[in-house]
Amino acid sequence: MRNLCHVLLAAFAAALSRTFDTPAMASRHKVLYHNAILCVRYITDFTLMAQYRVHTHSTIESMKDYLRDFHAYEDVFLRFRASKGANTATKEASRDLHEEHSQLLTSDKPQGKISSKR
Repeated sequence: MRNLCHVLLAAFAAALSRTFDTPAMASRHKVLYHNAILCVRYITDFTLMAQYRVHTHSTIESMKDYLRDFHAYEDVFLRFRASKGANTATKEASRDLHEEHSQLLTSDKPQGKISSKR
C-alpha cells in the first residue's frame, strides 16, 4: 500500500503543478484538479478502511464504493504518466536545445546591425 500512495502522490503533484496560458486551458485544468482530488480521496478512504481490524457488511460495501469511484476517476493520472522512453526523449531534446542555445550565444556571426543612416 505504501508504494501505491507514493505513485499516486507523485502523479497528483504533477497534475496540480501544471500551468496553462489560455482561459480555456485554465478551466480544463480546474476539472482535472477536481477529478484528481476526488480520485486521491477515494483511494485514501479505501486504504484507510482496508486497515480496519474487523469488517462488517457495511464497511465492505463502503470499500467497494470507494474502489469503484476511484476507478471512475483514475484516468486523470494516465494523462500525466510518462514512460521511460518519453523521459529519455525529453531529456535529449532539452539537452539539444541547450546546446543550440549555447552555440547561438557564442557564435561570432553578426546578428544583423541596424543602420543608423537616414
